[in-house]
Amino acid sequence: QGADPELRELAAACELQDGRKVAAAVQHLEAAVATGTASAEAHARLALLLWTVVGSDEAREKADAVLDKLVAGRPNDIPSRLARARFLRQTGRADKARADIDYAYTLPGADAHLE
Repeated sequence: QGADPELRELAAACELQDGRKVAAAVQHLEAAVATGTASAEAHARLALLLWTVVGSDEAREKADAVLDKLVAGRPNDIPSRLARARFLRQTGRADKARADIDYAYTLPGADAHLE
């Protein structure tokens, strides 16, 4: 598995299907995110697992930080903005999601992502 983020994402999916091994899935997704090249979707999966399944205050803070760091590192990346907006909506904070959606609409190529 090593440092290949895509393999880590697949390993996480396997862990979740095989008896809901959440801790192992979180480890794989954290490793994927740590490469700096993981997809926005991998970041969102990690954040959602931390928020909804782990659920502690510390895990929820970490979940927010995962997506905040993603957007800070890729401020003009539409999938990153939409991943955070989707996460915020899924965690009951749709009002905060609006800023990412509005910003994404201003970016080149927005039509392909925001239809």
